[in-house]
Order: sequence, then C-alpha cells, then structure tokens
Amino acid sequence: MKQNTITKFLAAAVVLLLFVLFTVCLTGVDLRPVGPENSYVGFASLNDWVFKHLGTSSLWDKITDIIALAAIALAAVFGATGIWQWMKGKSLKAVDPCLIVLGIFYIMMAAFYLAFEFIVINYRPVLVDGALEASYPSSHTFVTLFIFFSALPVTNRLVKNQSRRMWINVTLILLSIIMVVGRVLSGMHWTSDVVGAFLLALGMALLYDAFVLWWRVE
Repeated sequence: MKQNTITKFLAAAVVLLLFVLFTVCLTGVDLRPVGPENSYVGFASLNDWVFKHLGTSSLWDKITDIIALAAIALAAVFGATGIWQWMKGKSLKAVDPCLIVLGIFYIMMAAFYLAFEFIVINYRPVLVDGALEASYPSSHTFVTLFIFFSALPVTNRLVKNQSRRMWINVTLILLSIIMVVGRVLSGMHWTSDVVGAFLLALGMALLYDAFVLWWRVE
C-alpha cells in the first residue's frame, strides 16, 4: 500500500474519530433541557444561543430540501451510469471501480441514516406535527454532503473535459456550503446536529476516496 493511500485512510480515521468524540460529548457536555418539552440537548449554551438569535426559516428549509433532492438525483445518475457500464460490458468488471465502491458506500450511508432514526442523541429544536423528532445528525446535511463530497473524486475520474470538471466541482462545493449554512438558518436542527453531520459525511467521503485509490493501485 503506497504512502498516499495510507495518508488518505489515516485522514478518514481522524475525521471519523472526531465524529465519534463529538457525538459522545453531546451526551454529557453542557447537557440541559433547552429543547421543546424540556428535551435535553448537549452543548446547550451554544445551541440555544444560535437558535434564539436565528429562529426558524421556512424559506431556508425549502431551499435545503431542493438541494437534498438534487443530491439524490446526482446519486441516481451515478447509479444509472454504473448499471449502463455493466450492461454494455456484460460484466461487473466493466464497471468503473469508483462506481462500485460508491454503491457500497451509498448502502452504508443509508444504514447510518436509519440507525440515527432509532439512536436518539437529541431532538429537534422545534416540534414536528406536534411531536418530538430525532435531530442528530442532520439527515439532510449528512446525505447531501456525503453525496457531493464523494462526487468530487468520481467527477475527476469520469469527466475528461477540464473546464467542465472544474465547474462541476465548484458547484458541488458551493451547494455543500449552502446546505450547511441553510440547515442552521432553517432552525430545523441545532448547530451541533449540522456539525456532526458534516464530520460524518466528510469522514465517509475521505474513506471512500481512500478505498478507490487502494483498489486502483492494488
């Protein structure tokens, strides 16, 4: 295994470890009942201050919904590309390794999404249909950022035109930034929910990139 591959695996491990530590801290650091119906929230002072100063925004909620749908559409395009390569080559070996690994990571992403529906770290800062709803990590942020972050190495590999590749990457990064800021401004999540989602998405994307590099080198 070459040094570059090892470095990428180590970077992914560090970010994922930060996510785990951050999550653990949320269960005990500054844990107070500042949420609706006196629900407990970690990093309460920070989260409560941001929410009270920004409030909620239905506009930003809708904007981030649209970006999330765009991310899912992009994932569908990658999935369709992999299936097309498979059918054209009549063998799984004809599919680009980056798409095969990406499909596996999409399954992992879905597993994390479902797991945190049952593992409740904290609840949303607002009631949804009059009830408490699990809020950590922000699912919109996690799914969108992972799809966009993991799309960067895929784009660099599959898009041959340098100018087009650059604009696609810039767009993915800008949409990622808008998603992070927008979910905080929407008031549908605590700030810590968005931070946790960012760490998990980044860690998984780095791990994905490391596995693709390892596959290609090996």
